[in-house]
Amino acid sequence: MSKKTSTKKSYVYLAAEVDKKGNHIHYKIGCSTQVEKRVNGKITSDNGNDIILLKKKEGDRELERYLIYTRYKKYRIHGEWFLPDKFIFADFDSVIKPDDAKVLIENYENALDESGRRQKVEKITKISKREIKKVMKNCGGYTLKLEGGARHFIDIKKAVKNNVPLLTPSYNRVHGPDQQRTGKSISLYGSQGPLMVITPIMADAAGIEYRHFDGTKCSASDKKTGLVIVDGNGRVDYLLKVPFEYWPKTLIASFPVEDCLGYYDIAKIIQEVNVNTKPWHTADYNLMRAIERGPHPMFDSIQEARAKGYPYSTACIIYTLRDNIKKSTILGTKDNDELAENYKYALIVHEEMVKKFGEGKDGVIKSIKISKLIRDQWNKFVASSDADTATKRICEFIRSISKDVVERMREATPTTTKEGLRVTRDEVREKEFSVAFDMFIHK
Repeated sequence: MSKKTSTKKSYVYLAAEVDKKGNHIHYKIGCSTQVEKRVNGKITSDNGNDIILLKKKEGDRELERYLIYTRYKKYRIHGEWFLPDKFIFADFDSVIKPDDAKVLIENYENALDESGRRQKVEKITKISKREIKKVMKNCGGYTLKLEGGARHFIDIKKAVKNNVPLLTPSYNRVHGPDQQRTGKSISLYGSQGPLMVITPIMADAAGIEYRHFDGTKCSASDKKTGLVIVDGNGRVDYLLKVPFEYWPKTLIASFPVEDCLGYYDIAKIIQEVNVNTKPWHTADYNLMRAIERGPHPMFDSIQEARAKGYPYSTACIIYTLRDNIKKSTILGTKDNDELAENYKYALIVHEEMVKKFGEGKDGVIKSIKISKLIRDQWNKFVASSDADTATKRICEFIRSISKDVVERMREATPTTTKEGLRVTRDEVREKEFSVAFDMFIHK
């Protein structure tokens, strides 16, 4: 008789050995079809310490070997054990096998043919190359030649001096005081990377609408001579409001680079950060506040982004709100039922966080990392039960957090590991919160 082939999904997991205080001593990487059953209570370290599950992802023994012997080789102590480096924790979710990258490229190429988009992308590429060459000549550009391609940079300050209008995609959010802190930082401290730009003609070819930063429509002249900022809008939005002499000494922008097939697929660049992400999945629990007040200058941007099919942009807008949100203004239509439901659960969780931590200047409940941990765990509970049960479990966990943990999170300060790595205050809080949650789950 032939052996039966297992149909169970295989997972590669990241676990941590923790001491009595909950500190991560070592990381462990393994592979199993029943991760929780294997890790929880089944594995202990040589020191007799507990092992807790941190993350898991679908994968096989080949991926496990790649992580152990290649990807994280320099952090490896012996066998499946590693230094608890934050790179491993951050990298684990997104890492893929080298062979998988080849498959992704092949799938992308096949999708171009199957969808009939290749001809359109080829046309956009031809237009883009012509436009980039024209702008490089007029704006004092320079080219950085790289293996397999090149990157084209231009001097935005020179362009502005030459009366080149700076434009923004129409779906881009309005930048309020909180968002403009990024803009201020580049004038004061020079903390900036290159902007990313395209020309209006490239945008037209790709079907991307655009306007002036003040909301006015573009003239025929603007479309011929302007530049559309597709990344770095907050910085530019701030700079356009201050005298030119207070701009940073240099302000560089680059055009998008060619993709893996040599195309300038402009729409895809924007689409990729707007796909498979619903507003709730990115929105911060702690900022979704249902207080009857408004209107807010960002509401129009929220509705516009949703209408144009940019869920990630919508989520970013909601995520960056730092004051009260009028629920009926954002959620008023029947199309938003799913967001409205999740909004209801978010408010419940938020109220529990306020009861436990308060809303003091320590900023614990405004921590992005803490919000992300809550969001991820809520989604896991939903996957195995339902939204009501998931919310109840999250609230039970928040109520179970001890006074000592609350105090440590409130008073958290940046620190440095023995290896000399800098750990931010939010990362310290994240660790405390994660350990507390693991203890809650496994008690």
